Amino acid sequence: MTADDAEQGTQSAQPESPRSRLEVLADLQDLDVRLAQIDHRVERLPERQTHAEIEAELAGIATQARALDTRIAGLERQQRRHEDDVAGIEAKRAQNAERLYDSHLTSPKEAEALTAEAGALERLAAGDIRDAAEKSWCATKRATDALVLARTEKLPEFTFQTSAELRNLSTTNGDVRAARLRGRY
Repeated sequence: MTADDAEQGTQSAQPESPRSRLEVLADLQDLDVRLAQIDHRVERLPERQTHAEIEAELAGIATQARALDTRIAGLERQQRRHEDDVAGIEAKRAQNAERLYDSHLTSPKEAEALTAEAGALERLAAGDIRDAAEKSWCATKRATDALVLARTEKLPEFTFQTSAELRNLSTTNGDVRAARLRGRY
């Protein structure tokens, strides 16, 4: 091997020339610019805007649904209180009737007081508490229908439709399933 051959061998074993390194760096920079342009285009796609709008709408509907769920739960508690009040009044009326008609009274004044109380309980049961319970039921029904409308975009006209939609929603929606509304209407 001559000195020229050894010199050529060392040249081929040496790293590439500085010009080719610059070319590689320029190619890398071009690829980086193209990648940044593609990322920019992907971020500006109209579908992304539509997706963001849909996500915002869904978040709003979910907030409304949670508010309706809370309202429904409050109305149901109120309805149960009213129903308990009605049951208490009816039990008191039955007790008074039993005392009045079973001759356990010792004085006419006691009979008169029981008769007056029975009349007052009758008016109360017929009016205020029963009316409040019915109003509570109607408000609960309206709130439940609003929940169904918010989730399905269909307003149920009848109670059986509300029940069917709640049954469907409870199988597909965790919030409705967690509220345990199914089977109440």
